[in-house]
Amino acid sequence: MDLIEKLKESRRHNINAGGHTFKFNRPTAADMERYHVGWPSRDITVQVTDSQGNRLPLSQTDLDILMARDRYNREQLLPLVCDWPGMREMDILPGGTGAPVPFDLDLFLVWVSDQPNIAETLANAIRQSWIDHNAAIQTTQKKPPTGSSPAPSPESVATNSVPPTGPSS
Repeated sequence: MDLIEKLKESRRHNINAGGHTFKFNRPTAADMERYHVGWPSRDITVQVTDSQGNRLPLSQTDLDILMARDRYNREQLLPLVCDWPGMREMDILPGGTGAPVPFDLDLFLVWVSDQPNIAETLANAIRQSWIDHNAAIQTTQKKPPTGSSPAPSPESVATNSVPPTGPSS
């Protein structure tokens, strides 16, 4: 496996949803920039106020806008699914055979568009993989590089001082 394949494999995750196993690729920073997707959607606070700044309840229109935003996010994220090991024709088509169905992105997108619970579970897992990846990067950036020691504290430098030379009393 060459380095590119290793890198791609490091982005791959598995998730069980609706009794099926799916594989997806964690979004890259370039993907997220292209999608303009906010992460995670549950952390967004929406507040509607009147002209005096008093809080108002969310209207159905406000809720519809938020729901549409989440659907848009799903439409951007679901193409990152790349495999469904063990999927059979009967899992996709009522009355289908037990024959295995190789993954096809177009077929997956048509099928999952009628599986809202699975679509939501997958989209949430993909979002979470991005959040976890960024958290790991932040943690790594706060640690000193491997093999280096942290900068000495002022107290430790002071305790290693050489006694002054000169006339003793």
